Amino acid sequence: MLLISFSTVSCAGKIKNENILFTGYVFDEANRPVSEMELHIKQNGHLLQKTVTNQSGVFSLKSVSRGKIRVSGEKEGYSKLDEEIEIRDFSKVFCIQLRSADSVLDEADRLIKSGNYREALNRISEISSCEGSVLNECISFYKNKIKEGEGLWSDSEK
Repeated sequence: MLLISFSTVSCAGKIKNENILFTGYVFDEANRPVSEMELHIKQNGHLLQKTVTNQSGVFSLKSVSRGKIRVSGEKEGYSKLDEEIEIRDFSKVFCIQLRSADSVLDEADRLIKSGNYREALNRISEISSCEGSVLNECISFYKNKIKEGEGLWSDSEK
């Protein structure tokens, strides 16, 4: 079963000036806003702008034309974001759901217990973490054990 780390849905909402403004909302699987996440916006392969989500997880873009844009970003403790969005209607607010590191690690645990080490490694690689952080150390621990093929549990713990 393939689970993705983020999803984009169109949310209800209106914005004022539909010719120059595009609005989005970033949240986690518990519907909590992801605040202070820096986003990089590209269109036609060129960086248009950078923006940061506010305390409510909302971001706004100025001077974006209709068509496809790529939204990418990272925030420690969440899955990495790299999503293509097609802007057709400026009156819609786009919502982007990220997964928390806890959720991804829980899934990795289940995958490891079932012997699916490669998929567990793929999932763990989706998490954004800062060098030297506790989360980064945890991720390194998982990656090293998986790469060594040792697994993390004995047969009695499966």
